[in-house]
Amino acid sequence: MAAFTCLDCGNSTTTSFKQGKCPACGSFNIKSPRSGKKEESVKRKTKKEIVLLLLLWGLIGAEFVRRYL
Repeated sequence: MAAFTCLDCGNSTTTSFKQGKCPACGSFNIKSPRSGKKEESVKRKTKKEIVLLLLLWGLIGAEFVRRYL
């Protein structure tokens, strides 16, 4: 059976929340059976992003070594 759920406090019921807000916490962040909210897919890093990330961390490390060691 479909349920309406408050995404802030977790309060759940099979009927809709009155006035569109959670009676427990007053939040309007409600997931309804029709909302179809799905988890976002995780975007994988491209090779270009990984190389740039490693280069920048390398520069930070080199600067640290130059200044403090």
